[in-house]
Amino acid sequence: MSAIEMWNRGLCKNAKPSKMKRLDNCAASAGEIPLDTFRSLGLGAPIHVMTAKENHRHRTTELQRHAWVTELPPKALVRLDSDLYVLSPEMCFYAMSLSRKTTFLDLLLLGDEICGLYATVGCPPREGHGGYSFFERPPLSSPDSLLRFLQGAGLTSRSKAMRVAKHVVAHSRSPMETATEILLCLPQRYGGYGFPVPLMNASVQLPHHMAKLTAFGKIKPDLLWLDAKIAIEYKGDFDHSSTPNRTRDAVRENLLQHTGITVITVTKAQFASIGGMYLVAKQLAGKMNRRIKLDIQSSNHENLHARLCEKIGMRQELHLL
Repeated sequence: MSAIEMWNRGLCKNAKPSKMKRLDNCAASAGEIPLDTFRSLGLGAPIHVMTAKENHRHRTTELQRHAWVTELPPKALVRLDSDLYVLSPEMCFYAMSLSRKTTFLDLLLLGDEICGLYATVGCPPREGHGGYSFFERPPLSSPDSLLRFLQGAGLTSRSKAMRVAKHVVAHSRSPMETATEILLCLPQRYGGYGFPVPLMNASVQLPHHMAKLTAFGKIKPDLLWLDAKIAIEYKGDFDHSSTPNRTRDAVRENLLQHTGITVITVTKAQFASIGGMYLVAKQLAGKMNRRIKLDIQSSNHENLHARLCEKIGMRQELHLL
């Protein structure tokens, strides 16, 4: 994950595309790897590096090496000015998919972060923020770019990377938005409700007379189903607890209502409750003229919900509200 951390922190801004096809000439032994360079960048330990030889796999508290003995896919690497090669975000996604320890949900969360407007990798936990933290940054890739890269690498639709990439969304602004979208929109076979994928943080242009009366020219709901005219706004304890923020949230919601868009609010406590999110799903289904066919007491749904709660620092509540 060291490469993702470098991308997240903007350390690859001056990187240039590399046409390197194999890693045969790259550093392999511990003595050849410039650990001082990595330390100076402040990367979290252990540093993950890729080597061309299977017998050079090794892990210490500072260094973990991974073997890549075959030809690299096109656009797998970029080169920094310091003669340092870094995996592209798409290659990071592909490489992570090959680990047996990486679950479908782990890879999906990584894909949504790569294509989102936030970063968690390399960001320490922040007290009072539910055990997780993140910071804003531009997207590192897009769902279409991920799919093109994986297709260029010769992957089939049956591969884990391709199966996950088809469910990656763009422009989520926080881990909580991502978790909400995953729970509501993953197909039922994965434990989700199977709703259509929403627009994430898409602009809703306000009429001129409304824009003149407020500080908003446009509003970007967290999740938006434009055809159904329904939006979901998440209100976390940390970001929305102050009086100015509560006022701003209320104005945003009222303005969206005036444009004909129904707003559903999701709080931390509501997301943590299976019953609470069932009520959200019922509201969505009503606006979309759909029926909920998911058994919310199935192991698939309970497991997905539990894993998402764990990822964002919540304790799952099994009771139904």
